[in-house]
Amino acid sequence: MIGRLILKSIAAVTFVSIGIVVLAVIVVIGYFFVALAFPNRMSVIGRVTDSGGRPIKGVEVRAVPLPIHDAYSEAGTMEAQGKEHTAFTDDDGCFRLKRIIASGGVKEGMWLQEYNIMVTAEGYRPQIIRVRNDYDRHKDVIMPGDFVLEEKDAAEKEGSKLVGLFGEASQTKK
Repeated sequence: MIGRLILKSIAAVTFVSIGIVVLAVIVVIGYFFVALAFPNRMSVIGRVTDSGGRPIKGVEVRAVPLPIHDAYSEAGTMEAQGKEHTAFTDDDGCFRLKRIIASGGVKEGMWLQEYNIMVTAEGYRPQIIRVRNDYDRHKDVIMPGDFVLEEKDAAEKEGSKLVGLFGEASQTKK
């Protein structure tokens, strides 16, 4: 009778131990799938001014994803995971690119998504800044600072070229 009780106790402890191990495996696998399906996101906020420090309203700001460098893939790079985002500056020259993909994966399989933040405005030279969030210091908001746009000279404004299917042609403003 005591032998049977000991066997039942051992069986119960074994089943509970197996259940705990199975539950732990399910949690770990679930974490991997959640990390892959729902990557970390970030917002990029900033301000666009002219060389005199005055805010510029209505400027287009785009976040263009770059190919991902992944040391663990055979090719060494992966396709960009994010999509292109666009925002426009408000009256104070401020913009906010919301919830763009920052990184994904887990541990050694983690990847970072870099973006070129491109600022273009009529009559100004475009400006590009590269933005990336770090693995260990992930931030929800990235602030690259002010984008200071310089005006194009008269020669740049008048001598722009149009490129089409049949080559290029000069265009001058009147």
